[in-house]
Amino acid sequence: MSMLSNSSEWLVTFCGMLQPSKDPELPTKVSLAVPGIPAEYIEYAAVFDKQKADALLPQHSDDCTIDLQPGTGVPFGCIYTLSAPQLQALQEYLEENLRKRFIVP
Repeated sequence: MSMLSNSSEWLVTFCGMLQPSKDPELPTKVSLAVPGIPAEYIEYAAVFDKQKADALLPQHSDDCTIDLQPGTGVPFGCIYTLSAPQLQALQEYLEENLRKRFIVP
């Protein structure tokens, strides 16, 4: 009887098929590893950049506005009930994105 479970045997087989990266910049990327980001996600390190996350992308020709009919406003009210922690998270999200001007009233 094998000492490996079926999933372990699959893992050994799969790992045997892996090939080294051909990315010439990988040593540079790895040396610039960001603490807390696993090595397999180094190529996506920019996604974790707080400064980039706090900046809006440049305006684009496909951007659009939501035009309201004259004399009307956005209806106020909950679409569905939120728990106290959910309301707190929503309030924090709205305040942060209003402050960053990602959303405007």
